[in-house]
Amino acid sequence: SSSSSSSSSTWPSSTSHSTPEAGLAVLRKQCCMNGGLLNRELRRLVWPVLLGLSREEEDPSLSYRDLVVEHKDTRQVHCDVIRTFHSFLPVIESSEKKQLQKQLGHLINAVMCVRPELHYFQGYNDIVALFLLNVGESMAFRCMERMSISYFRLQHEKTLAPVLDLLKLIPLLLRTADQEVFFHLEQAQLDPYYATSWILTWFSHDFNDLELIARLFDFFLATPPLMPIYLSVALITYRRQALLALPHDYALLHSFLRQLSDELPIERLIYDAQQLFVRYPTERLLASSGIHLSPSSPHHQYPFEWIVDPTTERPQLVVGEQRYTLPQHSRRWLLWAHIVHVLLLCVYACAWILVLLLQ
Repeated sequence: SSSSSSSSSTWPSSTSHSTPEAGLAVLRKQCCMNGGLLNRELRRLVWPVLLGLSREEEDPSLSYRDLVVEHKDTRQVHCDVIRTFHSFLPVIESSEKKQLQKQLGHLINAVMCVRPELHYFQGYNDIVALFLLNVGESMAFRCMERMSISYFRLQHEKTLAPVLDLLKLIPLLLRTADQEVFFHLEQAQLDPYYATSWILTWFSHDFNDLELIARLFDFFLATPPLMPIYLSVALITYRRQALLALPHDYALLHSFLRQLSDELPIERLIYDAQQLFVRYPTERLLASSGIHLSPSSPHHQYPFEWIVDPTTERPQLVVGEQRYTLPQHSRRWLLWAHIVHVLLLCVYACAWILVLLLQ
């Protein structure tokens, strides 16, 4: 990632905006642009702001730890915590990893104690770990409490049923965005369960590259709660050629979709997800689906109360500004494809004219 010194010259100055509304809009727009928040130093400052928190709410004394008591999910939390950081930080001293795991345990257990209506889910440890590494322990508790009662409220239900209902939107959107891929998966009777952890953890359980996952969180924190659905479809359509080359085999397709590489072009996927969101807005998608989301779904609560003066439910998208650029060889291929298409149309038109003249 870029260093903080190199990013300072391009980072929008908050002093140039006279209102908190304008400042928040600039930050959200930056999260949707190429590169997002660029580095950990900026995320430490911006992620709390995107969640309506200020640095004054930081807890340098870590007094939140006093809130931790035994709760219904304590044992499961412990089992997940000791498995965390092995993929995020493969090269790290054992003592440092143990210290991070101790902090992670405090954070998760504190949220579960303060919000007893929430149910712990596996994968939550990866989300909290990401916040711990990017905003620090003193701010991570407030961030995760806010995240858990907003963006991740559906995941904290007693069962996975509400999340599984949400997954039904993926084939629905896919059918509109790419019918060929949709019918290919449909012929294999493939349920969208391959995307469970994508939606459950915002992909933090599926990638190993810490910077890549943080980049996705930049994007999701600045956009409506259903944006992970759009990114899931963007990801599937990006892999269309490999998918269409596979047979109509449930297990094979499911396994292929579950295997995500850290080498995926994440900026292109973010751009494609924004384009899908504009072409197929959430309300239209839901209206055509007949799917009724759980009353606890964050979609029903959005825009959240801390998003000051929201003029629209659409995110600060960079639409019309080509922030993602295709590689040169791809652009050349598209140009030739366009030329061939035009020539074929001309030949077709000439053939019709000739037929008419002969009549």
